[in-house]
Amino acid sequence: MKDFFIYNYLQADFFLQHELKPIQIGKGNKDDIFVRYARNDKSEKVFDEWKEIKYGKDTRPAREI
Repeated sequence: MKDFFIYNYLQADFFLQHELKPIQIGKGNKDDIFVRYARNDKSEKVFDEWKEIKYGKDTRPAREI
């Protein structure tokens, strides 16, 4: 499984709030900052929750979850 490379700071914070620990913080090719998380069952579940908030029926801001 490939890792998650997250460039959206709100999404990275959401992962942190759900007790996922980053394995790397770095700069991308365009000098933008990314936070890298291991892709596993727990991170996939958190990613699905993020998608539901961002694109689904859950309208709460990510900070309130």
